[in-house]
Amino acid sequence: MMKHTVSLLAILMMLAMPAALAGPIPAEAAESPITIFAEERGSSRPARYACYTLTVQGQGGRGAGCDDGLNGDVADGKVVITPSGECSPCIVTQSLPDKPDDSRTDYLLEDPQVTQPGGTVTFRNFLKPYIVVTIIDAKTGKPVKGACIGAGPEGEVFSLAACDGNANGGDADQDGKTNGKIKTRRLDKPGIYTVANTFVPAGYRKAKSVTLSAEPAKTGEFEQHTFKLRRLR
Repeated sequence: MMKHTVSLLAILMMLAMPAALAGPIPAEAAESPITIFAEERGSSRPARYACYTLTVQGQGGRGAGCDDGLNGDVADGKVVITPSGECSPCIVTQSLPDKPDDSRTDYLLEDPQVTQPGGTVTFRNFLKPYIVVTIIDAKTGKPVKGACIGAGPEGEVFSLAACDGNANGGDADQDGKTNGKIKTRRLDKPGIYTVANTFVPAGYRKAKSVTLSAEPAKTGEFEQHTFKLRRLR
């Protein structure tokens, strides 16, 4: 009788044991969807068109998804991925492909994050920096229209060239106006850049090259410089 009583008590204790101590996480819990947001750092605007992969350390992939606006979806900075198997802890890795129009992403990549099934993570992406160069007459201070610049990481061949008012090509003047101001596209990476005055209208001397520190940008931030052109005598 005593033996049967002990066995019954053991069964009752197992039934009362918390689920977390009783065994592995059920399959349905391991497959709970993970919600991923991407925002512009410094604002609440969505950082659109990012892609993500789910992995488990040493065990390979558990799923992937993109905020690409395709197949009837809306690119809104949000992606929901349901892991294809047990994913605890789950490593969420971001990638930043070109946009649907084949132009480059506006953002800098963020480090991977770790979450659990059913969790939510938010990536806060810096905008890539850009450079604004204003060209003026050294004596009058008035804008000098139609000049060009070249720019690139310090010590490297120029990877960017843009002319005032040129609205065509990947290195177009982003403000699209012939106004003595050149706004570059967003740079591929932050760092020290050399900026040269590569062309000036007739009657002017080229300004000397300068180095600028282009850092990761929050919304509306950029690096700027003014070239003051002297007239030929």
